[in-house]
Amino acid sequence: MAYNKYTDAFKHEVCRYYDNHTGDQTVAKYGIQKNTLHDWRNRLGYRNKYYNFNLYTEGLQPVVQKRESKSFLIVKKENVELKDRITELETKLTNSDLDRQWLKNKLQDIADAIPAMKDNPVIKLRGFSN
Repeated sequence: MAYNKYTDAFKHEVCRYYDNHTGDQTVAKYGIQKNTLHDWRNRLGYRNKYYNFNLYTEGLQPVVQKRESKSFLIVKKENVELKDRITELETKLTNSDLDRQWLKNKLQDIADAIPAMKDNPVIKLRGFSN
């Protein structure tokens, strides 16, 4: 697993700077490799300026849609993970409710047996064996 040294906000900042500047200017300003810059632009959905595609000369619509679709997939994945977590917590809550009810019943049995134990100390409680 690779160490992620840069935040997504920084990557977007570098990519947007590159839209209006050369690769050499961008690399010099931010201290990154050209390959890294091109990799980020590809992953984040920015157009390739090498083939005369530029966000400001061509328009933002297609690029924004691509970035939004990647964001949507990330959000969709997070939603699935959150739904799984909710199901897990609901199961734990149900189990704790059952445990609480069982304890309540046992405490009631003990409370009911206390007056009877004064009369006869050899009382067997339900669920317990002597």
